[in-house]
Amino acid sequence: MVRLRADRAPVYVTVAAGNQPPALSTLHQLAQAVAAAIEAQRSYDQEHRIALTLQRSLLPRRVPRIAGLDLAVRYEPASVDTEVGGDFYELTMLGDTLLVAIGDVTGHSLHAATVMAEVRHAIRAYAVDGHPPGAIVDRVNTLMRTLLPDELATICVIQLDPATGAARMASAGHLPPLLVTGAGTRYLEHLAPLLGVAARRPPDLEFTLPQDATLVLYTDGLIERRDADIDDGLRALASSAAQVDADLDHFCHRLLTELATPHIRDDIAVVTVRRR
Repeated sequence: MVRLRADRAPVYVTVAAGNQPPALSTLHQLAQAVAAAIEAQRSYDQEHRIALTLQRSLLPRRVPRIAGLDLAVRYEPASVDTEVGGDFYELTMLGDTLLVAIGDVTGHSLHAATVMAEVRHAIRAYAVDGHPPGAIVDRVNTLMRTLLPDELATICVIQLDPATGAARMASAGHLPPLLVTGAGTRYLEHLAPLLGVAARRPPDLEFTLPQDATLVLYTDGLIERRDADIDDGLRALASSAAQVDADLDHFCHRLLTELATPHIRDDIAVVTVRRR
């Protein structure tokens, strides 16, 4: 019997009756090795649960209801044997404008989840102050380089007028949103460096979300594969999203079913916005 911690159940090693038992020292070493392995797995599981709980508690608790828009989101954490990442999203009305944001902090750990929280709250704070997307990205970048100098993240920030469809977007190294209209699909490219990098950034991208059009924002876990080029994943997403389901929740579910691997190795966040 071995007990590594007073608050844990002891580990017993038993030998079948009638067999010649090994030396007691060998049994004790075996019990210690088994107990150490069990304790390591317990600690890992505990950290994973804490990180996942923290991550979920810091994401929006509900999707807002907005006249003229249909909204749906889907967040899928990595599998239980994979560390939690720093994926996040934001959907909130600020006056007459919808703030849409999605991002991913590099790394997979409890630390990544806490950095995610800081970045998301900074985006919300700067948006409440009335800054446009590019200014929000610049300020969050300054914050990260000052207070979190060893961290990197990607984000995409969009401000949308539900009444007119007028939208303004800034990105920082994030994968391009997919715009789905009756004429087909196209990616809204806005090439800019990641958060945490000192570099010049392009002006905001301005576009219009037409009526009956859908905007799809996502994190890399949805389309990236270790054995495939990212362009393959982008083409697969464009193909799957070409026909948008009447129910956006079902649409999000279908995208995950068709594109995500059965064993999810990275967090996945999907945000969809349709203008009626």
